[in-house]
Amino acid sequence: MIISAILDANNYIIACNIGDGELTDGKEFDIDNIPDDFFENIGCYKVIDKELIYDEERQNSLARIDELQSELSQLYEWFTYYDTQIAQYNRCIRLDEVFDADIAALDAQAAKNQIRIREIRSELQ
Repeated sequence: MIISAILDANNYIIACNIGDGELTDGKEFDIDNIPDDFFENIGCYKVIDKELIYDEERQNSLARIDELQSELSQLYEWFTYYDTQIAQYNRCIRLDEVFDADIAALDAQAAKNQIRIREIRSELQ
């Protein structure tokens, strides 16, 4: 079966078209067999000698990146909440009112979350 595929710098498939039609900047390959999970895991396949070769290590690496990016997103969302709480805390101070949350606990959590953000960023580089 003929596929037209675009490969990344490491020869992993990043886009493909099976059958009729070519991709701009794609290369054509004559593939003997297309695995059932090919489209779900397209970025984990290389073309080697008319075969699509699955790289489980790459799959695990991509899954880890997704996991870290999700955690990073959650941490950024928490900081949005934290910034709102800080604004409310400062307003309470200016208006001489009682703040209804534990600012010390929020600050402690912010310090932990910032350390985790740095760890994730470092791992993603």
